[in-house]
Amino acid sequence: MNDDTSIGLQCGCGVLVLIINIFIGTWSVNYLLLTLAGKTIPLIGAILIGMVVGELTIPAAIVVWLLKFFSIM
Repeated sequence: MNDDTSIGLQCGCGVLVLIINIFIGTWSVNYLLLTLAGKTIPLIGAILIGMVVGELTIPAAIVVWLLKFFSIM
C-alpha cells in the first residue's frame, strides 16, 4: 500500500482548477462575449467553454475590465 500523500494533493489541485474554471471561467466567457460582441450564450455552453479555455478567458476578462475601468476601451 502506498502511503504517499502527494497523490492526494495533486488530485486536489486538479479539482480546484476545474472548480475555478467552471465558476469564474463561465463568468469570464459570457463577460467577454457581452463586452466584445454584445451577445451571451446559455449557461451550459459557457460552462463547457469555461472548463476548457478558462485559463485564457479569466486573464482576458480581467484585462478587458481594467481597460474599461480606466476608459481606454
